[in-house]
Amino acid sequence: MASSTTYTDASIGCGSGCGPIQALINWTKDGFASTNVAYATTYPGDTNTVTWLGAVNGTDTSPPAVTMTSPTNGSTIGGTVTVTATSTDNFDSIGQGVQGVKFYYDSLSNQIGSEITATSAPSTYSTTWDVSALSGAHTIFAVSRDLAGNTTTSASISVTVQNSTTSTPPTSLAATVKNGSVSLTWGAPSSNGGSAITDYFIEYKDSSVSSWSTFSHTASTSTSATISSLVNSSYDFRVSAINALGTSSPSSVLSASVGSGGGGGGGSVPPVSTSIIPSTFVGLQYGNSAFLTARLVTDNDTFYLIQNGQKQGVTSPGILYTYGFNFNQAVPVTTADLALPDGPLLLPGNGSLVKSKEDLTVYFVSNQTRYAFTSATVFHALGFSFSSVLIVTDSELQALPRAANLSDGISVHLPGTDINVSGTIYYIAIDNQRHPYISLGVYNSWHRKNDFSMNDFSMVVKANAADLSLPVGEAVTAREMQ
Repeated sequence: MASSTTYTDASIGCGSGCGPIQALINWTKDGFASTNVAYATTYPGDTNTVTWLGAVNGTDTSPPAVTMTSPTNGSTIGGTVTVTATSTDNFDSIGQGVQGVKFYYDSLSNQIGSEITATSAPSTYSTTWDVSALSGAHTIFAVSRDLAGNTTTSASISVTVQNSTTSTPPTSLAATVKNGSVSLTWGAPSSNGGSAITDYFIEYKDSSVSSWSTFSHTASTSTSATISSLVNSSYDFRVSAINALGTSSPSSVLSASVGSGGGGGGGSVPPVSTSIIPSTFVGLQYGNSAFLTARLVTDNDTFYLIQNGQKQGVTSPGILYTYGFNFNQAVPVTTADLALPDGPLLLPGNGSLVKSKEDLTVYFVSNQTRYAFTSATVFHALGFSFSSVLIVTDSELQALPRAANLSDGISVHLPGTDINVSGTIYYIAIDNQRHPYISLGVYNSWHRKNDFSMNDFSMVVKANAADLSLPVGEAVTAREMQ
């Protein structure tokens, strides 16, 4: 029989005035004998073409194909997972193929969700499955049906349900303090939550602030770590455990105080020698130029450093100390002082070691640029001491551009460093020359007294071989307080 034929309204039982209607007829095509095969919309008196649409009513005996695609066979699952299968049928293209797919686990008694019905003949069918109440080994399979009622059951996939959680916190956090570093040890969690511990998340902060810093390290299951480059202060520490499900709650907070520790610099320095002093002088460069005169004033507990014809606000003791001043050197502000233009807030001065409570990295400031150290070993090799690190305000610290990290202890010291060469103290300037201090008075004019009103040589470091190659420049002249 041809694939289409012509019928009139009378042949499909439509009387005058009826319609539109759908005609259901008997037809045999391509070996399929069926009823209710074709659909035609008609109006009275119209001539309509009826076209083969496919076999129905059970005479289609070809079942659909169905395959499980997710989860992966043999995988471990937990929580809520997506279950997916693909299914196709020989009559999908005309809408009489796959009509729906159902998912089951273990048996037909355990259906997963509702049947996923076909729309526009999709080939992929998915639903979600909450396995939080299950555990152990299970199988998952899918059943697909087509319009003729044929069904196919997919091959099963096997999964293991493991509803793990994050672990309990690490236990017994302890600390050993030595030379500007804190060595931490702790116990493994009492429960790993059903998933192996893969790493620990270590945090620390200055006890006076609320924000935590993260100790960077290679992932490890070791229950110890050493945090270096800490300045004299009180610190808080905590540790969390990490497994495949996430990070645990932190351990109890442990506090430890870091006191003055080793490292070069500091201590007494022999009196300066005048045997090689040239006849000309230079001033130390704290900012972008050398200021040979300065005035520290106070206005109702607001402090300004006046130099180069402008007044600059002081945001913290640490900032002021980097310029070699103490607050007890301040004098009352005058009308003339207040009339001076306001300059930018003071940034950390050159030749200082600084950090902030928010940024615990220790930096050396040179030519108004901050340099971090790659390790405590490099820090100590350059002759510095963690007890010399000053705490400054973070916004001023971050305003300094950051240069490449200092990675070795044998290179020439950066400009701004005071070095000791056989008892003579030199200042390394931005001209890459070493400039001698001609007397203790000149040295003290550029450096603050320590807490015991003694000469402070804490930032003087022993010259290395590279420093000795620098030419000797003009002598440093004294700074005058106005």
